[in-house]
Amino acid sequence: MNGAQKTHFVAGGVVLGAVVTSLLIWLSIGQLAIGKHSFRVAFSVVLAFSLVRRATWARWFVGILSVLSLAMSLFVLFDWQAFESVMLSWMGIWMALMTIFYIWVAYTLLFDREVIAYFKTKNTPAQDKNEEPEQGGDGDAEEAV
Repeated sequence: MNGAQKTHFVAGGVVLGAVVTSLLIWLSIGQLAIGKHSFRVAFSVVLAFSLVRRATWARWFVGILSVLSLAMSLFVLFDWQAFESVMLSWMGIWMALMTIFYIWVAYTLLFDREVIAYFKTKNTPAQDKNEEPEQGGDGDAEEAV
């Protein structure tokens, strides 16, 4: 997977995570706080769009937010009193999966060389589809007489 693909995967995961988390909270509590969950999903869409557009601030923000979320998830997962009630539910399984995702996202956005290089380039999204850059040289361009 190249830097663009990893970034797009992270962006999709950010939105999917927000939607699934909101749905699981709704199913477990039985009430849906539309404002809070709508804000979570809308904010995730803005972050995902910013990642796809190669906004460096979004890379750092999501990377650091993933580290903080990882710390909170580990705290809940390893708190033995909360462990029994949380881990035996769909929310607990989701938290365990999200913890693994947070580890990967934090590493990918903050330390992966391909992703860092992807954010440093300023190609348009249409140019990203062409994996191989055009090579100039031996007679590629017509010369004016």
